[in-house]
Order: sequence, then structure tokens, then C-alpha cells
Amino acid sequence: MIRLDETIRVPAQIDRAFAYLAKWEHIAEWDPGVTSADKQFDGPPKVGGTYALDYSFNGRSMPMTYTITDLHHPHRLVLTGEAKQLSAVDTITLKSDGDGTEIRYVADLTFRGVTRLFEGFLKSRLKRIGREAVEGLATALGAEPA
Repeated sequence: MIRLDETIRVPAQIDRAFAYLAKWEHIAEWDPGVTSADKQFDGPPKVGGTYALDYSFNGRSMPMTYTITDLHHPHRLVLTGEAKQLSAVDTITLKSDGDGTEIRYVADLTFRGVTRLFEGFLKSRLKRIGREAVEGLATALGAEPA
């Protein structure tokens, strides 16, 4: 398993930051590895709601299905992702920080099948991609680029 763990501070108030993150279809706006994200349910974000994502990694497209498994407005959002060779648990916690919000983003990635053999080689690259995604999120929520 590879764990990506990043914390950022954004000027957006906690309610705005949470509302943006809970609409997981926005991930394609801030995560450079996501080429598309489509909501697969009606209404507002809810536990059990699913999203169809398409990731690009090493020039290859990888479809994933993400499901909201925990949603506690405005402090916690957990999604699980499933793909052929990978499962992910993304846990996002938000804490009001005076005039902004501190966001901690933890992604636990578990590889399956033959892909597990390459986990060690993928770790540094995935950590870099995770940092780029969180930097994109910070920019999307109004923070100055690092």
C-alpha cells in the first residue's frame, strides 16, 4: 500500500471548501491526472453516490469508480475508488483556520495483481502526482500557487 498524505491551507471558508470537494466531479479541475469525472446519481452529494473517473497514468487511460462512503459536512469526506489493478481510499478532513481552511488529504492506494510488483517503483512518482493534485486544489480554492 502507498499512502499519500498532504495538508494545505486555503483562503476559502470551510463551508465553501467542503461544498466544492464534496462535488467529486470537480476533481478533474484540480487533479492533473484526472481527465474526466462524471457524477452517476441525482441530487446533492450523499453516501453511496458514485462517480465515473478516467485517470491518465504513463500515457494510459484507467477508468475508476469512486463512491462516497462517509460524508460529515463540513469536516470529513471519504471516497473509495476501484479500478482493475487498484483500489483507493481518499480521506479528506477540513478544519476551520480563522479566515480560511486547513485541508488534509490522505489517499491510501492498494495495487492488485501484477501491478503490486511495481509498487516500489511507482511510489515516488505517485507522491509527486499527489502533491501536484493538492497544489491544484489549493489554486482552485483561491490559494496562491506555491
